[in-house]
Amino acid sequence: WFWKESLAVQVIDAGNGKPISEATVKINGVPPKTDAKGRIEFVGLPVGDHQITVEKKYYETQTIKVTLPWFANGKTFDVRLKATGRSVPVAVADRITGKPIEGVLVSVTSDNQARTDAAGKTNIILPADKTEMAVKITNDKYLQLDTKLTQNGPNKIELVPVGSMYFLSKKSGKIDVVKTNLDGSDRKIVLAGTGTETDYSTNLLASTDWKYLALKSKRNADKPESLTLISTADDSHSIIDEGKADF
Repeated sequence: WFWKESLAVQVIDAGNGKPISEATVKINGVPPKTDAKGRIEFVGLPVGDHQITVEKKYYETQTIKVTLPWFANGKTFDVRLKATGRSVPVAVADRITGKPIEGVLVSVTSDNQARTDAAGKTNIILPADKTEMAVKITNDKYLQLDTKLTQNGPNKIELVPVGSMYFLSKKSGKIDVVKTNLDGSDRKIVLAGTGTETDYSTNLLASTDWKYLALKSKRNADKPESLTLISTADDSHSIIDEGKADF
């Protein structure tokens, strides 16, 4: 019978005192990574001595020995790492709302990553001999952004939420149904106009669950107005009603 407790480790930059996210922490050979606060918790460890090894690219590896006491109640051990490169601050915000985004992964390489905290901020280490480096910014709820970080900053990143806008446009000279990202980028024509549509009678409406669009328009010069259904899942479309009808 063994008594077991939980143990927490917080990894901190020895130079600026900030937490280090995405650092590998090994206890008994298990290598999970720290969160945006530089923390990780191991649950169900036997009471007694343990060896903790913390690694991250552009930091000096640290190995410490700790003793986990009885009734530890999630005792936290701080591990301070010394950077071998230059610490670069990064701030990430929502382009639409301007609010900071938590949990964004900033990746220079697969083994040099950092995750933003609740304030949308993090620090990532770049080689001392590099003035800038390409970086990938990712989060499940936002469009991926490939950009560059510079040693001198300010490295303020804006991400666009995943989502689409549908609207009518006469940019082509006809009335088209157009789709873009929420910031207006990646413009695509979903349903091209035929040239017989009229400004006063063409309308585009969305269902309350945003799964479908209904386009009321005159798409054939020899026929009355028609009602076209557009699926936002794949932008497929089909005429669902036409002829002598009022919509």
